[in-house]
Amino acid sequence: MKLSTRLFSMRTEQQTPLETSERPTIPANVLVLGYAGLLPPFALILADWLMPAGPIQWGGIVGPYAAVIYSFLGGSWWAFAVKEDPPSTSLLVLAVSPPLLALLTFFAGPQMQNILLAILIAISPGADYLLKLKGLVPPWWMRLRFRLSMGLAALTVLAIYPTYFG
Repeated sequence: MKLSTRLFSMRTEQQTPLETSERPTIPANVLVLGYAGLLPPFALILADWLMPAGPIQWGGIVGPYAAVIYSFLGGSWWAFAVKEDPPSTSLLVLAVSPPLLALLTFFAGPQMQNILLAILIAISPGADYLLKLKGLVPPWWMRLRFRLSMGLAALTVLAIYPTYFG
């Protein structure tokens, strides 16, 4: 075998496992259902922008929706944290904090609630990173969580535009 062919074949064999582990595929059902979670706030914002002004501000529902999703994140963190034997108290405390923090945002008023929730959601991948460091999440988890968190954070802030700035 020629040297160049042999080097190329060794290079290909060595790169394939690395590429697979560096960029693992997010399962299609997880990806579709994850992004589907961004449809309600998107539709509510769109309704506010496209429909004539009326007694209902559809974007006002985005804050409570984001609070529910943020609380749901805590539940997923709890599920990952209890995989450790014994479960880490600090990870369990981290996991119960989202619903408590989400509840506190309701006292800030609608626009400030959205801003606070957007910040909390935007920094939430940090908690996922801690779980990743401990090997508790699937290899594709961080890519999915970052995308969905940034999407929901942006939509949560965007929802206040028609009522606050419009």
